[in-house]
Amino acid sequence: MSVHQSDGVEGTTERFDYFMIRVTRSQREPDRVAGLIERLGSGEKRSFETGEQLVRLVGGGPLSI
Repeated sequence: MSVHQSDGVEGTTERFDYFMIRVTRSQREPDRVAGLIERLGSGEKRSFETGEQLVRLVGGGPLSI
């Protein structure tokens, strides 16, 4: 996690997380998104089976890393 000074309101900070995402696709199900996401710098890794799970992992939902 990197903390940076916000360009907006003075005295606030924003958090930036960097991720590496490996996406697996198949010819049988071309619209299906699955794979592995890793938060860089921490080594935390989680697999995901749907695009919705991926969004929750990145967005801080119940499955977040």
